[in-house]
Formats: sequence, C-alpha cells, structure tokens
Amino acid sequence: MRQISDEDRREIAKELREQFYCCRYAEEFTEGLYDVFSPVHYELNRGCYPDLAECLADYVEPAPVTGSTSDGYHTFDELYHHRAVLFSVIVAMFRGRSWKSLHHHDGMMYDGMFIVGIDTPAGPATYHYDVEPYWDMFPCEVLDRAPEWDGHTPDDAIERIGTLRDILQAEVKAEKGGDE
Repeated sequence: MRQISDEDRREIAKELREQFYCCRYAEEFTEGLYDVFSPVHYELNRGCYPDLAECLADYVEPAPVTGSTSDGYHTFDELYHHRAVLFSVIVAMFRGRSWKSLHHHDGMMYDGMFIVGIDTPAGPATYHYDVEPYWDMFPCEVLDRAPEWDGHTPDDAIERIGTLRDILQAEVKAEKGGDE
C-alpha cells in the first residue's frame, strides 16, 4: 500500500472541499453519513453538505505540526528539551572544544535564540536553542559571533558528536595504563 504524503492529503482535502461546493450529487453521496459523523449535527443541519465536506476534509488533512505534536510517547517539545539537556552534558564534558553565541558569524540570529557548538575531530556540530531557559545550561566559552557554518546537516552533526566517544575511550584507556 502506498504511503500518502502530507502534501497529497492537503490536495485531497482541498479537492474534497471544492467538489462538495459545486457537486450536484453531494446529497446522494452523503446520504446516511451524518449518522456516522454526528447525529445531532444532522438534525441541526439537514441538507448542509458543505459542512459535511469540511468535516470529511478535516479528517483527511494532516494536523499542523506544533511543539505539542506527539509520536504517542513524547511531544516535540519534550524531545527538544531532552536534546538540550543531553547536549549540555556533552558540552560540559568538552568545555575546551565548546562555545555559544547570540549571533551567527554574520551578526544575525533567530529571535530569542542562540547557537551552541562543539568542535569535534570530524568538524563542528551545532544546535540552536531558545535563550530562555537554555542559555545558562551550557557552561562554555561565549563568543561575540559564532564561527562560519560549514554546511553540516543534522545527520552530520550527530555523526560528528559520535566521534567524541573515541576521545573519551582513549582517555579512559590512558588512565588505565593503556592495557585495554
């Protein structure tokens, strides 16, 4: 079965709305459907097919994605906070490699946000966070302007952060005398 994209759903919902407003067969098509969606609505709006079209289109159209959108386990807001806390621990462990700034290299920044970065063996990894409540969570050097972005993607960033594990493993091995 083909997965329907959100864009396809939006187009289908739009077409459904347009068809119901101009379709002479709407009454025939919707006969009995009011009982399924809302018996009370049917009694109050008998014959009001554009309202039913809106109801059907709303079922088809994807809901807008917000911070409270959930995968059934966590909301985006929760996951964003988790990432901030976890990255702040990494930054604290690698203070000498980390920095934060209220400005990009060109002096611009998203409203109410800052950028925090860490220089890894594979290149920099950066994230943007809201100044409140996250600025004080990151104990690292404050720069007037962030270094120029090298074009890294989110996939690059997490892969680069993973290279820090090698540094930690080498430090542990050195502490144990290198016999591992």
